[in-house]
Amino acid sequence: MSTIKKLEKRLKKLEAKVKHREEVTVIKSITMNWLSWLSIFIIIYFLADHYEKGVVTFFIIFFASYYLHVETHTKETFFTLLHRYHHNNNNLFSHISQCVLELCFPSFFLVVYAIFGTIILDKWIILFSTLFYSSIHNINYGYFHVNNVHRLHHTYFTTNLGPDLCDILYGTKQEGDPIENTNHYIPNAIMIAICILGLKQVCKDESWNRFFDKSVSCILISFVLFYVVASASIFYGFI
Repeated sequence: MSTIKKLEKRLKKLEAKVKHREEVTVIKSITMNWLSWLSIFIIIYFLADHYEKGVVTFFIIFFASYYLHVETHTKETFFTLLHRYHHNNNNLFSHISQCVLELCFPSFFLVVYAIFGTIILDKWIILFSTLFYSSIHNINYGYFHVNNVHRLHHTYFTTNLGPDLCDILYGTKQEGDPIENTNHYIPNAIMIAICILGLKQVCKDESWNRFFDKSVSCILISFVLFYVVASASIFYGFI
């Protein structure tokens, strides 16, 4: 009897998983969130120096953010310590270090520039995507708790890694969690885009553009140094 009950329990669990996979699909996610996607494509049109390059840049960073997040949860190395600390601790240092970690992402393009003499992708969309991702994580999820998507990630570390579309596509969506309504992205995207549009206007002056590039490079290097020192402090048990 106990064996039959166990089989029934497994069957129900399997049925629930199949039903969830049928209800939560990439197509349904895109159609449900058409307004937030439309907003992003319109913003790219106005921000990017070249629209096609802007779209490619956005999606490279979109998927890279998912893969990098997966790495921090599947591999325990010196470079994943800071994010793991964020998951295990709820204090000011945890939140500041996570913000810095996310804002470090464009530093990769400093290396690209050093090798090729160009960052290859669209710099304004790199800036937009970085600020967009970090603002959603830290403001929408962290401060306003707009939904349970990210809360579930902090409960079950290997699911709901985000963005939601990537979780659906690669099978890391928390079982039972519905498709995320991403309309809460829109205010972030619009406000960041307005700021970058203003900055872009200022940088039409070549001297201001050079100043901007140098300033961003210095800020990114300082963020990377913070990241390394903070990770070393965790590694050696100072924090």
